[in-house]
Amino acid sequence: MRLEASAVEEIIRRGVKPLHAFVALMLAALREFGVINFGVVHEVTKQVGEKMALIYGRGSSPSESLEKAASLLEVGQFEVVPNQDNVLFMLKSNTCRVCPKGVGGLELPGKLCPLVGLLAGFSGMKAEEARKEGSYCVMEFKA
Repeated sequence: MRLEASAVEEIIRRGVKPLHAFVALMLAALREFGVINFGVVHEVTKQVGEKMALIYGRGSSPSESLEKAASLLEVGQFEVVPNQDNVLFMLKSNTCRVCPKGVGGLELPGKLCPLVGLLAGFSGMKAEEARKEGSYCVMEFKA
């Protein structure tokens, strides 16, 4: 895994802190070594989210819990949109500070986002879908 000068500039532009970089770079390296995949990352980070909720407390609603977790972790620019049956978490992709691709330099195909499971565990909701929509990563959760 090699970081080009442009990748370092992007990391600085995003305001990535050392702990964010550690998470993103570690996930990217583990994926490149072939020891993890999205399913593993999802289940592990879900457990981490549940434990973090015990430590820091959830919000008074699932939507507030998503906002609290994202704010605590300073993940980037996000919006939480409650719908009738679900809640959307919309993260502006080019601001994400833990992305294994955008920050960690991962070039392998497929998703490896640690936020999907973490937010599900922290909020107590079930992750229904994670997708890219234009300049946003959209995660859909169901209570």
